[in-house]
Amino acid sequence: MSSQNKSASKGRWGGNPALLMSKEVRWFKHIGKRLPPQYKEAKNANGETPMMIFRREHKDLKKDGEEWMKTEAISHMITALIAIAFVAALSFFLMGNTTYVTSVSENTRLLFTILKSIIFLTSTSSMMFFQSILMSSFLEEDFHYKLPLKLMGGLVMLFLSLTSMLVAFVATISYLMLAGILPKIVIFSSVPVFLLVPLKLKLLGETIRSWI
Repeated sequence: MSSQNKSASKGRWGGNPALLMSKEVRWFKHIGKRLPPQYKEAKNANGETPMMIFRREHKDLKKDGEEWMKTEAISHMITALIAIAFVAALSFFLMGNTTYVTSVSENTRLLFTILKSIIFLTSTSSMMFFQSILMSSFLEEDFHYKLPLKLMGGLVMLFLSLTSMLVAFVATISYLMLAGILPKIVIFSSVPVFLLVPLKLKLLGETIRSWI
């Protein structure tokens, strides 16, 4: 789904279609618990049960929510791949740098190792969450807990990955500039990557608030 279609979809439903569908399913489940058992499978004049009516009335919202979820999952997986590529590039660069190998203290090396491990683990975990979203059947019941939890889990892991990557980036830049290896222009050319952090945090906040 293009960004224009995503905006149109959010405007059509007055918000995020996937999160709105999740709210609708939770409300339907909540009402269902308060009804006597015989009413849950009762049919109207058209032979429709409450669940059949719900599915018919929410068919378009479910479709838009599914498309939004898939688009977001793919987008976040690409971001996670960027983080993994950053770890690989950082490892090859530092280990191939003579100054780093010979002059850096053990504590500094340990710091970089821990940061690289955190980035790699959280990025791969994030990708697993988003991959599970793409493999979902996207039934109405999936919007109740499964899909929102997978989305939140993936966003939390991705946020931790990007935050750790930002720390590692700043530490690497500081070291390279002090060593006189890296020109300052590289810093500014890399800044757009980290603009993703507040964007992912905003979506995570929206997902959490939809459950409150």
